[in-house]
Amino acid sequence: MRDAFVAGQLTVLAVTVFLGVFIAICFDLLAVFRHFIKLSRPLLLLLDFLFCLVMTLIVFAILFFSNWAEIRAHVFFGLFLGGLFYYFLLHRMCRRFFVKCCLFLQKVFLFISGPAVFAGGKIAALLRFACRVLCYVSAKPAGILKSCFQRKKKE
Repeated sequence: MRDAFVAGQLTVLAVTVFLGVFIAICFDLLAVFRHFIKLSRPLLLLLDFLFCLVMTLIVFAILFFSNWAEIRAHVFFGLFLGGLFYYFLLHRMCRRFFVKCCLFLQKVFLFISGPAVFAGGKIAALLRFACRVLCYVSAKPAGILKSCFQRKKKE
């Protein structure tokens, strides 16, 4: 009976260590995202709050399924240990990988959106030209009509 209890607690410790690594990876991904997309301070605060809220929900959901959400000291120790493990062993490698992925996605986005931006600029220039021509053409008859219906001042 006691062996099963200890094995269960070790399983929960292992789960929380992996959960700590997962949270650290998500935090690193968020940091890279924040580097590439400049946001205002209120949006950063909202993003940080949502990150904490989502991570908390994930932790409690996994704890619920692994040990009926019993929160003990080894749960916090496992989360902390997982974060330290990630920071000292995987942080640089994962950060470089995330930055390279973001740069690649940025290049793909620019490659795909480049023709659309070019075409949109040409269409906008064509519409501006058409508006100028219409304004010029409609201004002449309007000026003639205006002069016909204006009363002439007596001198």
